[in-house]
Amino acid sequence: MQGFDSRFERGFSEENRLEAGATPAQVKNKTVAQLHQTQAADLEKARSTLAALNEKIEKNTRLIEKAEARIEAGKGDLAKLNANIETYTRRLQAARFEAKQEEARLAANVAHNKKRQDEAAAKTRAAEAEAAAAQDREKAARVREQEALDRQKAAFEQFALEEAHLEKERIAADEARLLALSENHRKYEDG
Repeated sequence: MQGFDSRFERGFSEENRLEAGATPAQVKNKTVAQLHQTQAADLEKARSTLAALNEKIEKNTRLIEKAEARIEAGKGDLAKLNANIETYTRRLQAARFEAKQEEARLAANVAHNKKRQDEAAAKTRAAEAEAAAAQDREKAARVREQEALDRQKAAFEQFALEEAHLEKERIAADEARLLALSENHRKYEDG
């Protein structure tokens, strides 16, 4: 078991988060299947959040420039304009910080998705390769089986030819014996 490391903080308990106003859906961990189902929506939400933060950055930048232009022109209350610039600058820095965090989260999610898609594609390719190899093995087995059947058929045909040839020789031998017997019989009767 690892020892205590002061660099890491443990999160708040579920009860504390619920008491602080979190909804049960925010407290309950999602399963991997749920994460995969909501992934596209989560990515779209992150993109829209990032776009809103970028709009906020642009708005505060515009407001700062406008307030600085009014100061340079000498229009308006200088203290109030400086206070506004400080407020806009704080908002701008907060929006930039949030945008940077959101970009990092979005990049991490996109990288994770790409990795997952690459892994799924690799699994698909491996399965397709295995299926192709299985088909090749099956085809090779059918070819071997057909070759064995062809050899068996050729051997049977050869056996049938040899058997037919032997039958012809037996018939010829029987005819020769019959002819010899009939000649002997004729000689016997003639003689």
